[in-house]
Amino acid sequence: TEQVDIETLMQMPEPQPDPEMEFEKAKFEDESQRAWEDLDIRRTTAEAGAVKNIADAEAAEEGDQMALYQQYMKSMQDDDLASMKLDQGMQQHQQKMQLQEMQQRQKMRQQEEMHRQKLAQQSQPPVGGNNGTGRDN
Repeated sequence: TEQVDIETLMQMPEPQPDPEMEFEKAKFEDESQRAWEDLDIRRTTAEAGAVKNIADAEAAEEGDQMALYQQYMKSMQDDDLASMKLDQGMQQHQQKMQLQEMQQRQKMRQQEEMHRQKLAQQSQPPVGGNNGTGRDN
C-alpha cells in the first residue's frame, strides 16, 4: 500500500469533472424537472377535470330538478286548465239541462193549455143546442 502524505495531496491538482458525466447529470436533472412539471400538470388537469365533472353533475342535477319543477308546474297548469274546462263543460251541461227543462215545461204547459181548450170546447154546448137539458133553447 502506498501512503500519500498530506503534502503531496495538497499539491495535487483538483480533479476535473468528466464532461460526459456532467452532460448526463444535467440531462438527468432536466428530465427529472420536466417529469415533475408534467406530473404537476397532469395532477392539476385531473383535479380540474374532477371539479368540472362535479360541476357538470351538479348542473345536470339542477337542470333535472328544474326540468322536473317545470314539468310539475306545467302539469299543474294543465290540471288547472283541465279543471277550468271541466267546470265550463259542467256549466254548459247544466245550462243545457236547464234550457231543456224549461223547454219541456213550456211544452207541457202548451199541451195542458191545448187539452184545457179541447175540454172547454167539448163541454160547451153547440150553438143552438139544448144546453144539456134535452130541450132546444
